[in-house]
Amino acid sequence: MRLLIRPLPKEHESSQGYVLRLSTLNGFDHPRWCVPLAIAGDEKDGQRASLKVLTGHDDATLSTLRGPIFGLGLLSRGDSGNVGLRYWNTRFQRYCPICLATERYHRASWGLTFGVACHEHAVWLRDDCPVCGKSVRWTAAPLGMCSCGFPLRTAAALPCTESARSYVRTLASSLYPASAPVRPFSPQVAALKIDQLLRLTWFLGAYAIRQEAKAQKIPGIMHLECAVNMVEATAAALSDWPNGFHLLLDELGKRTSLEASGNKLPAHFGRFYPTLYKSFPEPSFSFLREGFESYIGDHWSGQLNKRNRRFSQASRDSHEWISIKEAAKILHMRTTKVRELVENGLLIGRLFATASGRKMGAVLKDSVTLTAVGQAGLVTLAEAKEMSGFSKKRLYKLLGDGYLRAARGPGVDGYPIWQFERAALEEAIRLTKGEART
Repeated sequence: MRLLIRPLPKEHESSQGYVLRLSTLNGFDHPRWCVPLAIAGDEKDGQRASLKVLTGHDDATLSTLRGPIFGLGLLSRGDSGNVGLRYWNTRFQRYCPICLATERYHRASWGLTFGVACHEHAVWLRDDCPVCGKSVRWTAAPLGMCSCGFPLRTAAALPCTESARSYVRTLASSLYPASAPVRPFSPQVAALKIDQLLRLTWFLGAYAIRQEAKAQKIPGIMHLECAVNMVEATAAALSDWPNGFHLLLDELGKRTSLEASGNKLPAHFGRFYPTLYKSFPEPSFSFLREGFESYIGDHWSGQLNKRNRRFSQASRDSHEWISIKEAAKILHMRTTKVRELVENGLLIGRLFATASGRKMGAVLKDSVTLTAVGQAGLVTLAEAKEMSGFSKKRLYKLLGDGYLRAARGPGVDGYPIWQFERAALEEAIRLTKGEART
């Protein structure tokens, strides 16, 4: 059965708001009265209710409505664009007083969990009544009215921040891609679909405002104050990409000391690190992964190895820090000697002990390379014999008398082969042969 008054959907109107507007215009005290009228008479057992039956409008006309219909039994349905229910505010009715004063209908972007401001008027949305102080429920009163009788269009509208306005402008543009695009963030962010932008906001906002291990389990997400905090944090991370994102990573890193994390990325960044790669695998999020890896390349003084398989091979290969163990292999010496070189400042690195007492550390790759190059110019004992014409016994005597100093060897760093710097060996040979002539 069709309603007596069947208005067309307004521009960018929400589905739930449209049902509430239909109910109000037709004199119903609750939108549930629409449900039996919306059931198709030719359906078996009446197991179907739709706006098409209720209004007589075709699918094309109703397709402009966005958001779910909820709490109305057989009339309830999901968003026509398949944006998940978690991203819609099904508890409280948000509104912009200025918009309601201009035209009394509910915009779909207000119904999004992260729709916290009106980008047209640069004011915060409200979800409360300034008279009775109660939150405005979806079905407690006619559209645009509080249950206490206060007209919401006369409520005060407070200016929002520019960052929040930029975010909701992007949100609205993503919800309606055919509308004139207004993209205040980077092109990579602007290219995200609406469900991707909402997913990214939930992720970045949650980790920015919550320090719990399971940061994305957010109580009170439907409350405006909580959503505002998440939007502000997300806008800060997405602006001036990737610098804003790197500031967020700085804050995450401060929550766990490097010593306590054992120089491991999963321990240092918590669930943020694996979630970033598991929950955002699409090519459209490559900028997010690249932003994280560029931060690690510039700030992470720990090694990256095969265990960090989530990272691209290029990021692992270009990383400036390697483990003590890897440095020892390159330099052909014991790890204890590498630690000693770091402690003495001969290698650039950092050492620490974890809470369990395990000694950890990393070495700057360039300093290892320079040391390895220096070692390449070392001369073995056999080569020293050939260069000098001295016997092994005489070379040992030069060592004992202090004429010759070994760079490496059993008595120096435990290396099984004696090695000498070429210049030092040539000087010792010159001095020794000079004394022999006199």
